[in-house]
Amino acid sequence: MPLVSVVFEEANFDRREVQKLEVVCKEIVPAAMCTPQGRLSPGSIEFFARPTSLMDDTHDVFIDIEATYYADRDPSQGRSEDILNALRVFFPNASIAVWAKLVNAGYAATTSDPDEDVDMSMAAAIERAHVVLNNSGL
Repeated sequence: MPLVSVVFEEANFDRREVQKLEVVCKEIVPAAMCTPQGRLSPGSIEFFARPTSLMDDTHDVFIDIEATYYADRDPSQGRSEDILNALRVFFPNASIAVWAKLVNAGYAATTSDPDEDVDMSMAAAIERAHVVLNNSGL
């Protein structure tokens, strides 16, 4: 389960945009990070967001992603670019940076990710995000 931590500049990216970002990330981050070894499904992330502080020097939105290392998830550079390109579809005027890291980690939870058999391509993820955003009024 990738961790998605967001730091946003409130003056340029308001809380409604952060809600929209969460919806979008729940689709596109799993699509970008899904592999046969590290199978993910829509919503397979933990999302955290906070506004910038005086100590931050960031873009409108800085997205820090941590995901468990699997050999078939490497390299993470292309995955970061895929996520950034998908975010530009939804936030074309925002200054965005994406930092995806693959780490050795363990994960345990009392609930499991949904076992959905869906198209995990980026195009399908973008389309699902559009549908969810339209249905939610964001």
